[in-house]
Order: sequence, then structure tokens, then C-alpha cells
Amino acid sequence: MKKLLILFFLCSSVVFSQKNKSLKQVLNQLTNTYNITFSYDENQIQNFNKILFHSENDLNTILINLSLQTQLVFEKIDDENYIIRNKTKETKNICGIVYSDKTKEKLPFANIYFDDKTVLTNQQGKFEIKDVLNDDFITLKLIGYEPKSIPVNSFNTDCKKIFLNEKIHQLTEVIITDYLTTGFSKNEDGSVVLNPKKSGILPGVVEPDVLQSLQLIPGVQSPDETASGLHIRGSTPDQNLVVFDGMKMYHFSHYFGLISAFNPYITNNIKLYRSGTHAKYGNNIGGVLDISTDNKAPNKLSSGFGTTLTHADFFIKVPMFCKKVGLVFSARRSITDVVNTVTNQQYAKVAFQNSKIAEGLSQENLRITNANNDFFYEDYYSKIMVQPNLNNKFSFSYLYNHNNLSFNGENTRAQEEFKDDIEIINNGFHVNWELGTLKKGIHNLAFSKTAFEKNYEGFRIRTTGNANQQNIFFDKENTVNEVTGAYSFKKQTQKNNIWEFGYQFSKPDLIYHFKRDTQFQEDFIDDNINGNANNYAIFSEYQFHQNNKWKLNLGVRWQRFNGVDKDFLEPRFHLNYKTNNYLNVKFSAELKHQSLSQVQDFRNDGLGGLFNNFWALANNSDFPVLESVQTSLGADYQKNRWTIDLELYHKKIDGILFLFDQRIRAQKYFSGNNNVKGADFLIKKEWNQYNTWISYSLSKSIYHFGNLNNGAPFNGSFDVPHNFIWSHHYNIKKVELSLGWRFRSGIPYTVKTAELNNNNRLRIVFDDLNTNRLPNYTRLDFACRYKFFVRKNKNVKGNIGIAFQNILDKRNILSRDYEIQRIVTGQGSNRSEKEVLVEIDRIALGFVPNISFRVNF
Repeated sequence: MKKLLILFFLCSSVVFSQKNKSLKQVLNQLTNTYNITFSYDENQIQNFNKILFHSENDLNTILINLSLQTQLVFEKIDDENYIIRNKTKETKNICGIVYSDKTKEKLPFANIYFDDKTVLTNQQGKFEIKDVLNDDFITLKLIGYEPKSIPVNSFNTDCKKIFLNEKIHQLTEVIITDYLTTGFSKNEDGSVVLNPKKSGILPGVVEPDVLQSLQLIPGVQSPDETASGLHIRGSTPDQNLVVFDGMKMYHFSHYFGLISAFNPYITNNIKLYRSGTHAKYGNNIGGVLDISTDNKAPNKLSSGFGTTLTHADFFIKVPMFCKKVGLVFSARRSITDVVNTVTNQQYAKVAFQNSKIAEGLSQENLRITNANNDFFYEDYYSKIMVQPNLNNKFSFSYLYNHNNLSFNGENTRAQEEFKDDIEIINNGFHVNWELGTLKKGIHNLAFSKTAFEKNYEGFRIRTTGNANQQNIFFDKENTVNEVTGAYSFKKQTQKNNIWEFGYQFSKPDLIYHFKRDTQFQEDFIDDNINGNANNYAIFSEYQFHQNNKWKLNLGVRWQRFNGVDKDFLEPRFHLNYKTNNYLNVKFSAELKHQSLSQVQDFRNDGLGGLFNNFWALANNSDFPVLESVQTSLGADYQKNRWTIDLELYHKKIDGILFLFDQRIRAQKYFSGNNNVKGADFLIKKEWNQYNTWISYSLSKSIYHFGNLNNGAPFNGSFDVPHNFIWSHHYNIKKVELSLGWRFRSGIPYTVKTAELNNNNRLRIVFDDLNTNRLPNYTRLDFACRYKFFVRKNKNVKGNIGIAFQNILDKRNILSRDYEIQRIVTGQGSNRSEKEVLVEIDRIALGFVPNISFRVNF
């Protein structure tokens, strides 16, 4: 075992570029560097001429390394004097308890290496060793933590408390650890990284939902309270680039946005860019969300399963063929069609409100009869990884997401039958081949295909008082099929500098069809919007480091969108300057373009907002290319368990689009721009078991459409001047508690009135857009998680969690719109109908409890 420990340190030394020196040279250098004196016998040290020595380590680590290489004892007399002697044969009994340095939790099943032997800590993190050499060392190792060596003579009669530091990959790039809580970090390139496997529990989140967790970061919010509705610094969700394991996502939620479609238990890192994105990311003008899974074959078999009150899931990771090949598979399916839990009932109220579906689900609504609802969602993911050697990797991954709703019923009082069928499918695959090393150059070749399809069919059949029928049939379809190919080359040109070059190709094919068939000609719609194009891009980026202080990302991207037959040049710039070990100053600027975006369709489809956005491709007539210019300036600070992050930004977006009914507006399409200014602020303080943080965003979004509001600027549709979150996290032994309070300004809305048209029927008339504002939004959330081990000395662990959203059951309003409805009064010969304008509010989630249970092997 001693030989293994020596080999471990030797390997570590090679990794950190240690140099061979004689022990005498090392001791002289340490004497000069630390102003200390070594006393020794020359005969003891003269034969040690090939010592691996790394001067950047601290003195204690250096001495432990020297002792392991020489089997000599470096004994400290006082702060300035050390003696070097041979080891004695004296032994002693030692006891220790191992803790996590961050969470202060006791760490079970940690490996303790000593004198060619190994012991494990028990479930309480405790270990005891008898008759160990007093001059020896013990080494502690645990997956996910940095190894630590401790001299035996530092132990006394009491159990020694030992704290292990969590292992952080790419440490040189991380400038803030535990950005919000454990599992969050912030890199030098400005990205915020989330590792769901290490994430601490968050307020109101029963499991580490990828998209809900990101909403606690300053500058990220969801005005409609959905998981997928991420607005990043004024950019709408469709303007964000979401990539899952190399596949571009056009739909990434279940339950009409309330639940993320990404299984958190098979994801590794979620990297979020709010600004300063790399040149390899293109065809988007908002933020970037890059979600990665395992890219190496697993070393051992692992699996897990769990359930919440909305769905159940399972995953497995299997190593094969001497760990050169690995398989990952996960499956998740809702239980909504099996058991109607209280969580499902609350979600259904929000997802289907203001629609016939909601009326049919309401037990208090006696007008709806023969209601039949069938709703479920599911997702599946699989990946094969092949790694014949360290410099050659191949992977194939496949993803399938599916949501299906079928609902029908009758309103006997209004003599109306109705039916709604909605199906949403998103699937794709990604093939990736990586060859080479960073010093010699890494070649990466990738190919992927993404398919998104959303279909809706429905009808409303009404029998009027004179026995006539008024029939409305709806048919909506939106599909996106995209094939992409990419090649990149990355090389370390000098010690800390990296150059990357790449070529990308994509071919999107989009279809949008909306048909509203009715006997009233002015209400009839049959609209087809199709588009396809070949898009090309070349990018190059140079990452420059100097003196561990300056880091510069200088990139440029050239794009050609054949749909508009235009070329676009996009410079990207990000600078990070480390003034000292605690303070960083940063600046970024970027120009970006986007040819595929969602258009907001204000036309009535009978669904009450479930299908009011559609994907469209830029052309030279109705749909412009979106353009965004963004600059940001800020600083972040982390010291003495304080974290402070401040960033100012300005963004201007050109080409946003509205689509109106032509009978409501003389013009159908309206294009304008959005000017956003803001500041994102985070302050956090950690204690031993408790930490608290405040996330605050101050922003202003102003629209300008030349043909709307008489050409005057007006509030953006999702303008939220103030967004404030105060969160608390407390960890005691195996229990985690989290409490969070949210406050944000209400979003603007447009007041609408009604007037009679030539057929003596009401029609909607718009006032000036977004002149009024909804009430402010507040919510208090809580979550708790208990961790347990199923069997002793086995890596079988689990957890039970409970979460409460909106504990105070606040009635928050998410949006406000207006609709013309027919009101029926009386019966028989006294039956009459009339049209009225009704104000319709979309209400946020009320009090929602949820429970999770999980076991991992």
C-alpha cells in the first residue's frame, strides 16, 4: 500500500509538472522560500537525487510528499525549525470522524489507506485503527472529494475531526464555487454551471429539476411560472439556444411547460450563458443552455429509481467490454392517468385553465357532463459510448419526449359538444466522434437530427335556440425537422492558450398550419406558413490567459441564412481580469442573429393559450431575421464565505413579431424592436450548516413598433422591473431544509373593448398596447430532503423529499386577456343568448405539495 501511495503522489506530481531535484536542493529551496531551518544527518539524505518537487504546493503538502518518497520523518519543532529523522517502530491507536468541508455532513464509506491496509468509515463517518506506526501517514479517499494525507502523530486520544474538500473539475476556470448552493459554480467565461447530482435542495423544488433550478439565478425568470418559460435578460424562451447532449431542442417540457423534459439523474452539467457566449453557439440571440450527459464509459454498474406525485423514473449505467464501452438508459413516465394526486390536480388547474378542459375537470362545474380526460407524458433517453483509448471517443445518443392529451365533453345547458386532442413529440439523435489531445489538437465530428411536432384537432358544436347548429372546427400543426452537421478543431497553442476553429451546417424544415372552419366567413381562417433553408457557419475563437490574471475570449462567427440569402458576421468578446484571489472584473460584448423563432399568434383557437406560439423561419417578406447586440460589465467577489456578484447589461433586439387577426387589425404582421437595460445582483453568506442568498434583478424592457401605439415606445410584454428572491438553506446531519420568498413586478397587459360589426356581432378593439400592469407577484416556497442508506457498507443510498410551492396560497395573476363569449339565459321559449366581452385572468399555481422518494445503487 505504501508503494501505491508513493505512486499516487508521483503521478500527481507529473500532472502538475513537478521537476526532479536532489533532496538537498529541495531543502535549500524550502529554507529560502519559507525562512525555516532543517536539522539532519548528511548521510540520511545524500542518496535521494530524484525527488519530484512542486513548489506551488503549501509547505505541509510538500513535506508529506517528501516523506512518502523518502520514508523519512519531517518533524516540526516550532515555526522555524524542523528535524529530519528515520521512522521509529512506535505504534498508537487512532480514531477519526470524516466530514464534508462544505456541508459539514459526516461522510460514510470513505477509504482510509495505511501500511498496505484499508478500512472504511462507518455510517457516522467514523473510523478506528489500532497499532499504526506513529511516524506513518494515513490517506483518505472518497469519490467526489479531494484525497487527503494526514500524519499519524497528529492524532491524540480524542477522535480527530477530518474535513474533505469537494473535488472541483477544471478548478483553474472556476472563480466562484457553490454559487447559490452546492452543485452550482461560476466560470471565468461568465457561465453558471449546475451539477444536479451534487445540487443542494432548493425552495419549492422536490427534485433537481434542471429548468426550475436555473430560475433562482439573477437575470433568469419565468413570468408564466413554467419550467420551460425561461426569460434571460429580456430574451424570450424561443430566443434561447437549448442543447441537450448535442441535440438542439425546440420543445423541452412536460405538462405544457410545468415540468422539465430533461431527466436530472442522467445529466452531468448544465451550463448557462447569460451573455458573452462562445463563437461555437449560433442561430440564437438570447441565452445559451448547454446540457451535457456522461461522455465517458462508466467505471461501474449504477442505477436508480424514484417517484414523485406526478411521475416515476428509472436509469441505469452499464460498463461493458473492459470498460471500453458504456451504456446509459433512462425512462420517465407520468402517473397522471393512473392516480389523480393532489399535485396533478393543482397542475391541471393551471395548465388547462380558461379552456373547456378546465371546465370539464372542475368538480364544481355541473354544466359539463360526460367529460372524459386522458393525459400523460413520457421521455426516454439512451446513449452508447465507445472509448478504445484515451484519445479516441465515439458516442451515439437518442432522446424521445411525448405529451398526449385527449379531452371531450358536453355542456347540456348551452347545448354544446366539444373535443380537444393535442399531441406533442420531440425526438432526435446525436452522433459524435472525438479524436486527439488538446496539446496536439482535438478533432470533433458530429451529426444530429431533431424532430418536433405539435398537433391539435378540436371542435365546438352548438345548437342554438332556433335548432340551428353553429359549428367551429380547429386544426393546428407546427413541425420542425432539422438536420445538422459540425466539425471543430481545438488546440492548445501555448501553456494556457487555446485556439478553436469550426464549421457547422444545418437544414431546418418548418410547417405551420392553422385552420378555423366556421360558417361565419369573417371568422374563417386557413393559414399555411412553410419554410426551409440551408444554413452555414464558420467560427473561430482564441482563448488567451496571462499570469493567471487575464483571460480573454476573442471570437468571430460568420453565418449565412439561405432563407433570406444574406450573410452575417458576429464578433464575440469576453474579458475576465482577476485582481486578486477574491475579486474578478468582467466585460463582454456580442452581436448575434437568429433565423428560427417563435411568433405569438393572438388568434382564437379555443385552447385558451395552450398553443398560441409557433416556430417560423425568417424570409424576405413577413418574418425578419432577429438581431441582438448585448454588452455587459460586472464584478464578482468571494472571500470568507461571502459571495457577491454584480453585472450591468444592455441589450437591443430587432425583428420581434406579432400576429393579429386581420379582422381585428388592418395589418396582419407587426415587426419591432426591444430595448432592455438591467442589473443582476447576488449576495450570499455561508455559515457552517446554514447559508442564505439574495438574488435581485432590476431591468426595463421597452418595445417600439412603428405601426403600433402611434409609433410611441411602450412597455415590453414581459417587462419585470423588479425580481427579488431571498433563499435560505440549512443542513443538519442527513436533513436539508430550504425556504425561499419571491417577489416580482406584475407584467404589462393590454386593455381591450368590444364594438358591434356590420353583422351585429361583437368584435374586439385594442387600446394602446401594454399600458396597464398586473398586480405584483409574491410566493413563499419550502423544501425538505432526508438522506438515508439502505444497507451498511454498500453504496445503496436514497432520499425522501417534500416540497410546498406557494405555502401562503397567494392568488397571483400571470396574464390578462379578453374574450367574447355567448351567455345563455332562460330555457325553452324564454331561452336567449347574447355576446359579452369577458376579462380572463390566468392564475398562477396555488398551494402545491409534492413528495419524492428515490433510491440509487
